[in-house]
Amino acid sequence: MGEKTFVPNYLKKTLKGTTVGGGVDLYDDDYITKPKGKISISKGKTTIEGGVGKGFSKKDKRNINSEISLGISRGDESSSFTLQGSKQGKSKNLGFSFQKTFKSGGLNKWFKENWVDISSPKKGGGYKKCGRKSASGSKRGYPKCVPAAKAARMTESERRSAVARKRSKAQGVGGKPTNVKTFASKGGMPERNKKNFRSTESGAGMTEAGVKAYRRMNPGSKLKTAVTGKVKPGSKDAKRRKSYCARSLGQLKRASAKTRNDPNSRIRQARRRWKC
Repeated sequence: MGEKTFVPNYLKKTLKGTTVGGGVDLYDDDYITKPKGKISISKGKTTIEGGVGKGFSKKDKRNINSEISLGISRGDESSSFTLQGSKQGKSKNLGFSFQKTFKSGGLNKWFKENWVDISSPKKGGGYKKCGRKSASGSKRGYPKCVPAAKAARMTESERRSAVARKRSKAQGVGGKPTNVKTFASKGGMPERNKKNFRSTESGAGMTEAGVKAYRRMNPGSKLKTAVTGKVKPGSKDAKRRKSYCARSLGQLKRASAKTRNDPNSRIRQARRRWKC
C-alpha cells in the first residue's frame, strides 16, 4: 500500500488561495555556463519571487560567484509597489518601483456633487454648504457632510442618527476627521460607555441617553428605559414591568450558578432596579 501524506489543518488554511510557480534558465556562451532557478509564491495581492544562479567557467577552473535575488511586490490594477534586490559576490543591487492609477473624479467630482452639512438645516429648506470658516470660532458643531442628493433622500431620524454618531467620535485626531458611516447598520448597539450604560452597582441596563442612541440606530424601535417608580395596576408601565420580570427570571434560571447566587450580578441588580 502507498503512503498517505498528512497535511495539518493550519497548513491547509495557510496555503489556501496560494499560487506557486517557478522555472529554470540556462545561459551559455564560449566562456561560461550559468543555470538559474526561479520560484514565485503569490497570495492575494502579494507576490514573492526568488532566484539562485551559479556560473561555471569553460576556460579554466576559476570560481564564479553565485547570484541570489529576491523580490517582493504588492498591489492591484490601481496601485502597486515592488522591492527587488540581488547579490553576487561583493556586488549588491537594490531597486524600488511603484505605480498609481488615478481614477476620474477627485475634487471635481466632489464639487459637482454639491456636498452639504446635514447638521445645519436652513430655515427655508435644504442645508448649509459643507465646511466652516473656522473650527474654533464657529458656533456650528462638527459638520456631517453628504452629497445634496443623498441628503434629500434621508429621513429626519436618519439625519439625526448620522449627526449624533459623527459627533460622538473624536474628530481632528492627528489633524484629520474621523469617518463615520452615514447610515447606521441595522440592529446596531450604541457605544458601551458610562453615558449609554449604567454600571452594575447602579442597576445595570441602558441610560436614557443610551436608549435614545439605540432608537436612532434602529429606526422603529420602541425601546424604553426601566420602570422604576410606582405603577398603577393594569397600566402600560405595570405590564412592561411584568413582562421584563418574567423574561429576566427565565434568563436568570439559565445563567450559571455563580450568577444566580451572586446578589450583585448584573442581571440581579437589573431585576432589583425594575422592582421585580
